[in-house]
Amino acid sequence: MLKHKKIRKRIPALLICIVYTMTVLLSMTGCGTKKTGSGGTASEESGAASEENGRDTQAESGSVAAMGRYMESTAPLPEGASVEGRTMTMLTDGRLAYFDAKSGLHLSSDEGKSWIPAEHNEELKKNISEDGYVSGASIAPDGSILLSYLMFEGEGASLKADSSVIRIGVDGNMSEVPANMEDGDYVGKVFAKSESESIALSIRGRVFMADWEKGELEQLFTLPEQPEMVIFVDDRMLCLGNSGVTSYDMVQGITLEKDAVLDEFCREKMGAKLNNSSDSYGGILFPGEDGALYVAYSGGLYRHVENGNAMEQLIDGSFSSLGDPALGLCGMLRLESGEFLLLTTGDEMVRFTYDPDEPTVPEKQLKVYSLVENYTIRQAISIFQKENPDVYIN
Repeated sequence: MLKHKKIRKRIPALLICIVYTMTVLLSMTGCGTKKTGSGGTASEESGAASEENGRDTQAESGSVAAMGRYMESTAPLPEGASVEGRTMTMLTDGRLAYFDAKSGLHLSSDEGKSWIPAEHNEELKKNISEDGYVSGASIAPDGSILLSYLMFEGEGASLKADSSVIRIGVDGNMSEVPANMEDGDYVGKVFAKSESESIALSIRGRVFMADWEKGELEQLFTLPEQPEMVIFVDDRMLCLGNSGVTSYDMVQGITLEKDAVLDEFCREKMGAKLNNSSDSYGGILFPGEDGALYVAYSGGLYRHVENGNAMEQLIDGSFSSLGDPALGLCGMLRLESGEFLLLTTGDEMVRFTYDPDEPTVPEKQLKVYSLVENYTIRQAISIFQKENPDVYIN
């Protein structure tokens, strides 16, 4: 969550006035009728209902309010953090790893409460030239770094991108593979399954495996568009994109049948929100416990059991930083404690902790009306909502 004083320095006077007006309106209103909604303990059946039904259905007067909600707190980023190439992952040794192109690699032994630079961090940063741009980065489970790196030449219609995929090992040694194609296509994103298994995605939907011994990219398959991101589940790779979620068997080298429920949900909820920014994601897919998958986007956080028949909402985007239009999503993961850690383009990380004593939907309610969709109003609502978690803004 961004500090209020910091936000005020960055937002226009109109936004401050809107937040102030909302505060005044709330002080003039009494408690509204309690609503039902999706929470952290909702069953798969209740989660299958649409989020709109869960938020807009009025409970009868006198009924018991549903309880349980994920509440936000903040966690610090390493000193000097930048949004360029910002990413995080959990290492095999149990430490949380954070990387960006400016501050380098930092490690945390307390799930993001504090950070220390990796031992080889200074040597690592020397291998990242400031003359180009890191369009994508990924941390392998052993702590090695994978980068998609762009150098631009020319201007306007003659602008060309010189693309390469770079791997920097935990010993600081660097390997590089050229990533330009003859038709002008180039690699824009990379994802590391292991120290040696590196996936590269071109802007035209080609999916490659880097062959570090040969120094080249091996094409695996092609999708209609560049996937937003990929994750690895055992020997499978799941690709999230505007066309849904594609599953690929990395051992057999074949695409598999799609998970119908997950695929339809991602196409309907995120189909127009992906591939908008190289520094963040329009949606995030990440693995969880016991074969569960999680999907996060501006509408909230959802849990799905693979090939199950429901999407269970755990966090409502309108109650959280997930729905803040000023923040891009850079990564999210589930901690061993059951908490969730969200990495955004903001100045701090966001920690979600489940509180069984908080109403699923706050009792105090405030309705905001607008004749047209308005970014400033959306931002004001998000700021107000995060600073007043006991208020539901509809």
